[in-house]
Amino acid sequence: MQRLLIFGAGSLAKIISQWLLESDKYSVAAFVVDDGYESDKCIAGNAIPVISYSEAKKQYSAADIRFVIAVGYKSLRNRARVAKRITNDGYSLESIISKSASIDTSVKLGEGCIVFPNVTIEPFCDIGANNIFWSGTIICHDVKIGEHNFFAAGSLIGGEVSIENLCFFGFRSVVIHQLTLASETLIGAASMLSSNSESAAQYIGTPAKLRGFHHEYGIQI
Repeated sequence: MQRLLIFGAGSLAKIISQWLLESDKYSVAAFVVDDGYESDKCIAGNAIPVISYSEAKKQYSAADIRFVIAVGYKSLRNRARVAKRITNDGYSLESIISKSASIDTSVKLGEGCIVFPNVTIEPFCDIGANNIFWSGTIICHDVKIGEHNFFAAGSLIGGEVSIENLCFFGFRSVVIHQLTLASETLIGAASMLSSNSESAAQYIGTPAKLRGFHHEYGIQI
């Protein structure tokens, strides 16, 4: 049984811990938070301790345990920073995949991804590390996805789309086939993107139109 540390103590950590507690594949040793936030209670309401990252490094070696990153979409740059810190310290990231997700055997899936129930990932997709695919997301064939992206429930990505890093896709957003999305693109809920995107740009509506930029602070929801 693989032992895990969950980085985070919020709602996403609650959901992931519930999956893991029901699994015969994993055991959760602790929730991990940034130093100084150890008093935060994980809303999971169970007996799993909350410890600081410094304490986690003292207690658990990289050879014995892996991390799951339960940092959501409020700041994708922060999610990326957490992943970099953990991997730079020699730890590996575990991908958590729902039993009801449908992922073709040809798909390349990077470490540290979280795949929710009823997600479909079609053949020949190449997916980087630390992405979140919420329930009902559909990734069509031959899609290339970078790192640290967040796909909200019901997102639909057309075939042969190329997505860079740190992008956010709102509820039921649609990206038509063969587009290229630059890093930190934000697609609003129920919006449909029909053209290539600019870096750190916000697109809203159907068809989606450029509404602004967030170069300085990145995507913050």
